[in-house]
Amino acid sequence: MEAMAGDTTTEIALQCMDVERISTAAIQVILAGAEASRRAARRLTLENGEPVVRPAFGLLGLEADFQTLSAP
Repeated sequence: MEAMAGDTTTEIALQCMDVERISTAAIQVILAGAEASRRAARRLTLENGEPVVRPAFGLLGLEADFQTLSAP
């Protein structure tokens, strides 16, 4: 997130199409990154989260967070 300081990009998109599995720790990092991005007036999004990432968020009760991160 420190790298964001000199960058003027407003949206960061994580491409998830090649994800075969995702850990709870990875989801925590994504959520922390999304919050840090928000505080920096930026937006972190997830793209192509099916079929692995979305169900993993759901198993953790984080479906709403996934929806927020996946919204256009």
